[in-house]
Amino acid sequence: MAVLINNKKKFLIDRTLIENSTRLNELRISRKEMDIFLELINKIGADLFEIDRSVISYIKTSNKFIYRIKDEKDVRIIGEYKFKYIIIQFNTARSFNNYNITRMNKFKIILEVDIEELGEIFSDNNYEIFNNFNITCIRINNVYSYNLKGWNEIIRKIKKTFNVLVDFYPSNKHFMATSVAVEACIDGSDFITTAFCGEHYNISSLEEVLLALKVIKNAKILGCLKFLSEASKLYENLFKKSISPTKPIIGRDIFKCESGIHVDGIEKNSLTYEAYEPSIVGSKRQVVLGKHSGKKAIKLKLKELNIKNESCNLEEILEYIREKSIELHRNISNEEFREIYYRYTKGCELYENKFS
Repeated sequence: MAVLINNKKKFLIDRTLIENSTRLNELRISRKEMDIFLELINKIGADLFEIDRSVISYIKTSNKFIYRIKDEKDVRIIGEYKFKYIIIQFNTARSFNNYNITRMNKFKIILEVDIEELGEIFSDNNYEIFNNFNITCIRINNVYSYNLKGWNEIIRKIKKTFNVLVDFYPSNKHFMATSVAVEACIDGSDFITTAFCGEHYNISSLEEVLLALKVIKNAKILGCLKFLSEASKLYENLFKKSISPTKPIIGRDIFKCESGIHVDGIEKNSLTYEAYEPSIVGSKRQVVLGKHSGKKAIKLKLKELNIKNESCNLEEILEYIREKSIELHRNISNEEFREIYYRYTKGCELYENKFS
């Protein structure tokens, strides 16, 4: 149970492993490395991990895994495990023969239905699926559009008709996956299917859903979001995927502030520019010096670097920093700032050899 909303349990399913299945052999990730990554994601808030036969070699125990059925060949494989749930797509389930249906009866089934085909499960012709399989949850797949009326009515109808749980699996086709996931969770969905850094896979991002529920919806998050920074570094290293510096929640630059008014506002009240403290997600705020910096940034940088603020003209140092930042097309590093400050306070000329 990753989330508690109004005393109701909500569970998150993570698909990071299965989304990378086609590249795992190429990446040569060991099971030990994958164990460390999945353990981190579990600590952050993922309750269950979705897999299929292409990645089954990476699991030790089956109690935290959901197995995805592709065809009837998978029935033989799942008999060797005690998976928490089995996922089967609606149209695939309709084609199964009676022998394999019987072999699957000991498992709890999540029936996956595309949002465009959702109406079909209420057809009399398809009620047989619910008689044949032990369906305990219906996953609504490919939800890419926000519903202004909310999801309450759809979720209530499914639960009332079939006496099952509901899982939402949003698509990021219209860049709305996080908002769809969060609202579905609030409107009564029991599961939300995500992936770490989900934008890489066109689905909702685990980290965004968790933080949005915490900050915007005041949900109780039972995982520890401070592991997000560590998980981000491991993710990039294992899967060889770069995380954008401006990626919400886990981008390395999102807590950097440079402009004078920005830095001043942050110092007086961090909520002026930040919806939450960086420490919540295992990050730190960074004051960077560049062409937009003001004297306040210089003072904070001196304090950050434990440099005694000697009596000197900060305006001249600031002017030099702005000029060098424009010339170099980047911010001034801490090491460069130390060199600038110490040489200036000692009366030395600022020379160019240290900058490139």
